Amino acid sequence: MSARLEKFDAATLVLLAIVAVIVPFVFSGYEIKLATTIMIQMGLAVALGLVVGPAGLTSLGHAAFYGAAAYVLAAMSPKYEAADLLLTALVAVLVAATFAAVVGAVSIRSRGMYFILMTLAFGQLGYHFFHDTKAVGTADGAYVDTRPELHLPWAKVAFTTNASFYWLATGVVFAVILICWFIRRSAFGSVLLAARDNAAGAAAGT
Repeated sequence: MSARLEKFDAATLVLLAIVAVIVPFVFSGYEIKLATTIMIQMGLAVALGLVVGPAGLTSLGHAAFYGAAAYVLAAMSPKYEAADLLLTALVAVLVAATFAAVVGAVSIRSRGMYFILMTLAFGQLGYHFFHDTKAVGTADGAYVDTRPELHLPWAKVAFTTNASFYWLATGVVFAVILICWFIRRSAFGSVLLAARDNAAGAAAGT
């Protein structure tokens, strides 16, 4: 990656961070809810970009992993109490990762358009499982009455206000951005690039 592109990425990240910090002080109510949704979608786009870019794998089932984690959160949340954020997040990530490992193990054996169709098929499978069965709700989805709380040894941190939940989402998304940034520039990221550009050569090199 060229130094000019590195500087552009860094400048873009700094600009996004400045905008993210300003939002709660300029907007309120619905605008902050909308900004939170945009922030979450940005995190998903960055994660997908790591798969499509360095790995060179075009996936149409990316939202299925996000949906699986969301339904795990809904299933683990008490009816009228706040769930433990760290516990539910850990379980949700493990479930989504397991689902992704199964999908990847099957889909990676295909190439090109066949890989795209495989990911699309798994995405639709996840959609119909959650939409057409009552395993985790109804056709209208599942609703979480109370946002999860961060249970620390010395205190409980609630995210009852729109601003506090926005800060939580922003922190998680920027953590995802940094993780993807480090992966892209790590030895594993170099392997992904090599496999994308020349799969046979990368396999021979191992």
